[in-house]
Amino acid sequence: MLSLFNEPMFHRARIYNIPSEAVLKRRYTEDYVKLHSYLLSRKFILPNDHILVKLIKSVNVSFKRDLYDYVETIRDTTPDLEAMLKLTSPLNFYLPNYKSNFYNSKCTEVLISVREDFDIADALKNWKNLEPLKVMNHPFTDLSYTPLVGKYVSSNAHGMVYIFLDVPKLMFQYRMWIREQLNNKQPVGEISKFLIDYPLFNLMKSHTDIAMFNRVHNVLRKVESDPFNSKIGLATLDNTKYAQAAAEVFVAQIIKSPIRFDEIIQNMPTVFNKDFIDVIRLPDIAKTRQVKTVLVGARLKLFEFLLEVNAVQKSSINRTWLNTISNELRYLNTENILKYGLLADTDDQVRNIRRLLADAGY
Repeated sequence: MLSLFNEPMFHRARIYNIPSEAVLKRRYTEDYVKLHSYLLSRKFILPNDHILVKLIKSVNVSFKRDLYDYVETIRDTTPDLEAMLKLTSPLNFYLPNYKSNFYNSKCTEVLISVREDFDIADALKNWKNLEPLKVMNHPFTDLSYTPLVGKYVSSNAHGMVYIFLDVPKLMFQYRMWIREQLNNKQPVGEISKFLIDYPLFNLMKSHTDIAMFNRVHNVLRKVESDPFNSKIGLATLDNTKYAQAAAEVFVAQIIKSPIRFDEIIQNMPTVFNKDFIDVIRLPDIAKTRQVKTVLVGARLKLFEFLLEVNAVQKSSINRTWLNTISNELRYLNTENILKYGLLADTDDQVRNIRRLLADAGY
């Protein structure tokens, strides 16, 4: 479960051509440009106790060091920030904070600190597009344009949310934002403004792709998905019919002509990322006992989906994958990883995965 679907080897030509997915991508790309311009022109305030506000206020953003030294210094001090803010990391496991920083009070948010290497020279050119926050799992299926600032209420959906936070990348992006304002001889804006205009805005990309995956899962389960429910003062396009069409065509294809799990992931409809593998790839961090629990939790929905597809396909094409998943689940159970702080709805997913594997003879 932790070793699968992380490598770029799965980037292959797609099997399916889904016209509604192409329309969906184009319309969202156009609308996100308008949405970003709208957000840039407005003032937003996050509460002082928002976890990202507290994080940035705790860091000395020095311009005396060059960017390379600055990023390395942030890397070195990140463990202290993780402990202060109770962020789960390869060094520490913390139970989720039940205060909503990104979605709403019906969701339990798990924030996982990562420190992946990134190309600073390339990031200098594209700092506005960096994604220091990425969501791996959330319960929503609508593809609305709602900034993730703790008030995301598009439906009655509830459940676990897993978000990866790259502190060095976030603080690099923040310093670049400050530098741009100083270069333009503008007063430095509020931390809230930076967070909403860039990292939280860019977080909506992975959020939207996970929402698309959840919609595909609902089609497989024959469950209705949420309607478009944007909560911003900007006229945006309702793309629900294109999202639903793409999901239905995809599910019909994988049931009609069984394909391997890796090909399912390669061909999964997306909105922003080129391939779904880029959405569900785990960060390159040490898989210590402290962090394994949340990494497994972040991926349970993916494996639940794949096993449910297998149950419908009634094909032997995924024998190797099923065997690997079964072995990994057995290992995680032996190590008590599945009992280490997991919550009720996660336990339900584990039970369903075990049942599906048993039904398949594993």
